[in-house]
Amino acid sequence: MEQQESIDVLFSGSCDVCGHAKAAKTAFCRKCYYSLPADKRQALWQPVGHGFEEAYDDALAWITDQRERAAIAAAAGGGK
Repeated sequence: MEQQESIDVLFSGSCDVCGHAKAAKTAFCRKCYYSLPADKRQALWQPVGHGFEEAYDDALAWITDQRERAAIAAAAGGGK
């Protein structure tokens, strides 16, 4: 992720994961943010250009993986 992309993410009005509304200057909506482990949430507070980009990519990958696992489990009947 480039710095301008990071700025765009932080100032967008919707979460890239679920599309729900989010506050400006936050990476994700509240639900997606709090689905992250504490260390990944903490990493998102790094400044743009000083670690935010890597933290965002890592968090996005983690959330996406968790959502895919949940969908697979639900499809297999594990979500009952």
